[in-house]
Order: sequence, then C-alpha cells, then structure tokens
Amino acid sequence: MLGELVTETFAYDGGRQVTAYVPSETPQAVVYAGDGQLISQWGAFLNEAAEVPPTMIVAAHRLDDEMERLSEYSPGFDAGRFAAHEKFFVEDLRDWAKSRFDVALPAERTAVFGVSASGELALAIGLRHPDIYGAIFSASPGGGYQPPGDMQTSLPRTYLVAGTEEPFFQENAARWADELRDAQADVVMTERAGGHGDAFWRDEFPLMAAWAFGQPYALLRPRGMQAARARPPRERVGLMREPSKPTDERMVADALVIAYGMHPAEITRIAAGTATLNFHVTDHDGDQWFAKVYRDRTVLQHELDAVELAEFARAGGVPVPGVRRTRAGNLIEDAGPLPMSVWEYVADAETADGGLTGDRWPAVGAVLGRLHRRLADHPAAAPRTRPATGLKDAERTRARFDWLIAEYSRRETLSPFEAWALDAAKQRRGLLHKVDAILARLPKLTEQVVHGDLASPNLMLRGDAVAALIDFMPPTPRYVSWEIARIGCDPRTILLGDEWITGLPHLLAAYQDEHPTAHLDDLTSTIAVGCAYTLASTYPLAEPLNNPTAVTPSLKTYAHSRHQSALTLLSHLNLLHDELG
Repeated sequence: MLGELVTETFAYDGGRQVTAYVPSETPQAVVYAGDGQLISQWGAFLNEAAEVPPTMIVAAHRLDDEMERLSEYSPGFDAGRFAAHEKFFVEDLRDWAKSRFDVALPAERTAVFGVSASGELALAIGLRHPDIYGAIFSASPGGGYQPPGDMQTSLPRTYLVAGTEEPFFQENAARWADELRDAQADVVMTERAGGHGDAFWRDEFPLMAAWAFGQPYALLRPRGMQAARARPPRERVGLMREPSKPTDERMVADALVIAYGMHPAEITRIAAGTATLNFHVTDHDGDQWFAKVYRDRTVLQHELDAVELAEFARAGGVPVPGVRRTRAGNLIEDAGPLPMSVWEYVADAETADGGLTGDRWPAVGAVLGRLHRRLADHPAAAPRTRPATGLKDAERTRARFDWLIAEYSRRETLSPFEAWALDAAKQRRGLLHKVDAILARLPKLTEQVVHGDLASPNLMLRGDAVAALIDFMPPTPRYVSWEIARIGCDPRTILLGDEWITGLPHLLAAYQDEHPTAHLDDLTSTIAVGCAYTLASTYPLAEPLNNPTAVTPSLKTYAHSRHQSALTLLSHLNLLHDELG
C-alpha cells in the first residue's frame, strides 16, 4: 500500500511549509531533511525497497533564493540565520512529528538527510545533535560548510555519496570522509557513475536507509558487530592499501548492501583463508553466499583474472560456484573500503582434506577431465607439448636447497620443526639427481591453462560426488600431469594407505572418458611428475625462514605428510608407472 503525503505551513519565517511522507505501516525509522519539495516525494520509492523498514520522511521546504537557502543550510554564511533555521528544523519538525503522527523515535532510528546544499545542512545538524540523529545521509555536499576542527567524540554514523561526473562535490564528500574517519566516526563513502541531480540522489536514498535502519542490521547487531571505519574509495586510484582493520561482519554487511544491493540477514566469519578474509552470508530470501574480502589491493587484477577463469570453466559445465556481480556489473567490488567478491555458497559440502577413497576417485577424475577439456580452449594459451625437464629448473632447485640448508645451519638454535625441516631438506637435496633422472626419461608432456591450485582444500565434495572446484589461479600454462598429480597424489590421500595405488587408475580412466583427446603420456606420467615436483619443492620446509607467521600446527602436519608422501611415491614409482601404462 502507498503512503500519504501531508503538508503543513509553520509560523517560521512568515510561513514555511513542511511535507511529511507517512508510510502505510507504523514507521520504524524517520528521516528529517531539507529541500522538502524534492525529498518528500521520494517516500514511496524509498519504502518500496525490500531492505528498508517503514520509514517516515519529514522535510522542510527550501527557499527559492539560492543565497538565502545557503544561509539557512550552511553556518558559514549567516550564523544568525542558520541558528534560527536550526531551531526550527530540530525542534519544530520533531514536535510536529510527535504531536501529529505520534512518531518520536530514538537516535538509532533517526537520520538527517540532504543533497547538495542541504547535504551541508545534514552534516551541520547531525554533528551538532548526535543525541537526536544517529545517522547522517549527505549526497554531493557543497563546499560552504567545512569540517570543524573540534568534532566531538560522539559522532553519528555517516553515509556520503558523490558522482564521478561532479568532481567538486566528489572532493567535498571525500574531504568529509577523511575528517570524520580521523575523528573515529563510522563512515561509508561511495562514488557512483553519475552527476549532480535528483535521480542520482534518489537512487542512493534506499541504500542509505538500508545501511542505517535495514532489517539486516537489526538482526546482526546482537551478534556484537563493531563500527566500520572506512576509507574513501577515491584512494583506489594510485593508492593501494589493505582494508581497514579489524574487518568485521558489520563492515562486510555495509559493503554487501551498498555495492551489491544485497540484504544480509546473517554473516559468519569462516576461519579458512590466508590471502583473503572469508564470510558465510545468508540473505533475507534464505539464499547463501560466500564473501571473499581481499587483504591486498595491489593484487586485484590478479584476482580478477582468476575469477574470470572460474567463470570460463563454469560456462563449460565444470561445477564452479557462480560469482555475483556488483550493482555496477563488476566481478570484483573495488570502489569501496573492502575489495571483495561474492560467490554462491557450496552448502552441505566438505573439502577433500580427508583424502580420496572409493567412488570419489572416478568422480574426481571425470570433473578434472572436463575441466582440462574446457580450459584447453582458453584464449590465454593454446595447449602445446614440452620436455618434462621444464617442470623444474635443476640448477635453481639445487641453489634453493643449498641456501635453505645453509640458513638453518647458521642458526645457533632450532625449534623442533626447524630441526626436522633441516634434516628433510638434506635428505631431499641428496635425491635431486633422481629427480633429474625421472624427468629426463619422460616423454614430452602437454602444457596448457589449468586451475593452478587444485589441491584438496579447493576440491569440494558432497558425499562421493564433486560439489565444486574453488579458488582458481589466473590463467597460466602448466603441465597437465602436474595438476592431475596435485589432487590424485595429494599427501592426505597417499598417507591413508595403499588404496591410492588402485584408486588412481580409476581417476585416470574417468578423466580419459571425459577428455578423450587427452594424451596418454600425460596420464601415465602422473606419478613420476608428482614425485619429482614434490621432491624438488622446498615448500613448506622453508616457511620458518620465508614466512614465520605461516608456521601453524596444521602447516607442520602438512609438511611432514608432504615429505613422507614424496618418499612413498618414489619407492613405488617403477611399479606404478608399469601399472598405469
């Protein structure tokens, strides 16, 4: 049902009209505004947005004379005129809302809104009366009112927006975002394609109200969310940085509403992830999403290339979660304070960290064959054959192990893990001549675009079926045998027992059924390639030197498993090569 517009003339200034938009349902939020002739007309549009609760607008009309309007809206032009209008706006409008409509809501359900010059009014009124207005909505604020140098410690939440085609107002908004952020305020600053005009401001209004009042936040607040302190997105041009810290659920919720037009009902942090912060999101329709926040803006092009590769694989029938585009149509949101991507959530699934067993072998083989058949058509690189010796640079590999052994040996004391890593490095260094021999006797192998990081954590299983492949790398040619070995010879599977000896042939057979043009040499070389690559890798033996903070208990366990699996593969290599051939 539509709401109602009610206009009344007040005694202020010889007769000033105020228009209220009264929603059909009991108001759960109220927005006070200047430019009443304009903003009051947006009430129906505002209340049609699903994420916005019933919201009343109380808007004082503006003067026709622009200088007189500025004197009322900005304290820097005529302090006496501004003060008189301030008293009228803060006291009379609220008294009328209470006496006429029985609406008197607490600060957290009350906002002050303005556009252009009245955007200055919203900032001035909101900063002066944070006990009344819990949120400020300022669209394309003018430059007459500058950030005061003595902003109080209690500040309303503030949502600023400006268009890319109005540089003067864009700079004003960014300046306010900077100053408010420095004052420890909760700020969202967003930039949209558009200019200085009514349609641009009207379209942003529901996002502002959803950000401040929307049901997602009523549900999320009891979970202990903290205020976001977001830097203005203009910094994305030339100035790369990490997201503000801490990145919490409230900041993610803000980004989802503003950048994606989503209506999150619940957000939960997922512990997994090193280069990203990951969140499970449920929206108001019950749909589930996976939000991935990138820690480092400097790698966003790299991440975009990876997302595009995932989309390419998905279009070829590979089970890959769909990525949700932003309101602007982008695969990655990079305009706001949190660079992120949003994916379909893979529900009721687990990673392959438990290893491959039983019917999982052919299921994984079929999906892997379909993936490589699809990626063989990727425009980044056509498949080609190369000598297997290209898998590892023998000289560089020896140099890395020599450096690793020397660095550990120089230390006076070693932790138990470091002492073990030193022994393992020495053992592997002594086996590098076998790596050379293994690769030298292999035929030429196919190199093409592959997933790039297809290890157990990135293979999602639902029972014995493959639910999804996740976390692609950018399109880079690698040996097909290498990628098959990464999942078929994963240490977690090898160390389960001897089932992998008979299970791997089932994986390869299903792969070939799905990808009939695959070269047999690539399949029969899987064990040899996996063994040679793992033996010649210093990861994660070198992590205490290269990245000490990454040395967690789980990484230590994986290091032991990877080392043992490499030795196991080596001991079985001749037998398995004969069986697979």
